[in-house]
Amino acid sequence: ILDIGILRVLTETGIFNFSLLIYLLLRLLIKSQKLVYFFPSNFYKSLLILFIIFLSLTHANVILLPPFYPIFLITICNIMNEYSLKFKI
Repeated sequence: ILDIGILRVLTETGIFNFSLLIYLLLRLLIKSQKLVYFFPSNFYKSLLILFIIFLSLTHANVILLPPFYPIFLITICNIMNEYSLKFKI
């Protein structure tokens, strides 16, 4: 399994790290969906769409490539920041 992307984490680092990565990604996806559901706006919808696009590009291993890594991190930081501002965590 050389070019699978997320499944490559499973083969290279093991089940624990893979489950940790999936847990964090699913948690961010749920936070983004809560933002869209409770506070409907185009900004939150665009964050959700961007996050889903980055998650769906597993064959290109986009979240680890240098040109796309900052965009992925900006998306994650926006989701976490908006979630903490709206839900006061």
